[in-house]
Amino acid sequence: MPTDPIAIFNGYAERTYCITEEDGVCYLYRFNFYNVADDGDLSADGDRSKIDLSGCTGIAEATLFAANNYGHAFYYATPDAVHSFSPSSGATTSNTLYTCEPGEEVTALYTWNSGGWPTAGIILWIATWDENAQEGKLIEFEIDANYGTANWSFGPSMAPDHTNPYITTGYGKIVSMTCVDAE
Repeated sequence: MPTDPIAIFNGYAERTYCITEEDGVCYLYRFNFYNVADDGDLSADGDRSKIDLSGCTGIAEATLFAANNYGHAFYYATPDAVHSFSPSSGATTSNTLYTCEPGEEVTALYTWNSGGWPTAGIILWIATWDENAQEGKLIEFEIDANYGTANWSFGPSMAPDHTNPYITTGYGKIVSMTCVDAE
């Protein structure tokens, strides 16, 4: 890498996503460490393996990142908003998924790597904390895992009383999330 990475995380199809800042510009590098032939090229997608993220709102200030194996999009949080970016769509700008209320900050971000239909890779959770109100919030989005945008496909049939996003309150400060598969 030309500089120290800002973040490294797993992305679509076990690719490794690496975000760097080089001369004031953020880039996404995508690697495939599972190449079948060891030809010395670890790039995941040829010339699309290094992508300029200049159009991504607040990417240099991002503190949290999330992605999963089911879609190309990745998600990132600044202290007051959550954005997504799709490296496979040809997009050059990010999408804003959530903007915090005054006094609220993003404290955790998680996208579930579920293996089951129909929710495989399409759920994004955002945790926020309001210091003044001393209340945490959990925001659940059904998303398009390739484009990183809100997509209300299965919710109407599986959770007809919910909305997209679905927001629950009454939590303490959530600082991390993980899923434990139940059998």
